[in-house]
Amino acid sequence: MEYFDIYKKRLNRYGLDYQSRVQGQREHLFDLYLLKSVYRVEFNYNNEKIVGSLERYKQDETQTLQYLLVPIGVTFPIGTILNIESGQNKEIPWMVYWLEEIKASGYNRYVVLRMTHTIKWKHNNENRENLVYLFGGENSSLKDEIQSRSGAFTLYAENQNLFSLIFPIEPDLKRDTYIKIDNSYTLESFVVTGYDTQSTPGVMYASLDPVPIRNETQIENTEDSFWLRGE
Repeated sequence: MEYFDIYKKRLNRYGLDYQSRVQGQREHLFDLYLLKSVYRVEFNYNNEKIVGSLERYKQDETQTLQYLLVPIGVTFPIGTILNIESGQNKEIPWMVYWLEEIKASGYNRYVVLRMTHTIKWKHNNENRENLVYLFGGENSSLKDEIQSRSGAFTLYAENQNLFSLIFPIEPDLKRDTYIKIDNSYTLESFVVTGYDTQSTPGVMYASLDPVPIRNETQIENTEDSFWLRGE
């Protein structure tokens, strides 16, 4: 091995010292792994094509959480939404949740969370939309996983029947915000009862309480509509 290391040093392959050569070789092996990985994915980020590997997270059969392996030089801010094409030629939005620190590895391993719904709400009469992960109080497996690593949802432990959201941080969404979720089969409405922006920087957690659908129709300011305005 000593002679082999001297040989690589003379070739100046992967670096000028032992540490850089080992690191460079690991990065090279990861590039070779991406060429043959059955989990290989390609997607665009900042107008660049990124090649990575989207793999099952631990024993999560639901594919709610996944590992995203990318080259060392590729980094994402926590809370970034990535649209990654699935096997059905359909793009699925994933939120970058956290980076698992793996020393002396040839890649970055991110945990990503699949976004399931789009919420619609208003801020200063401006229509807003956000991709979110929505789950009810009965679905505690993901909550347990998150709580074990960051202590999240401690604000909402008193009421296990509330719905919860996880999504990139949104400074304008506050308590008592009225939101709507329009699925293909139903329209549901909620009010934000609490939120947490501290447990995971870049990520926001919010609890929701179901409410009746509100009539948001704007009343025209005419002479004949004074009685509708309560004047």
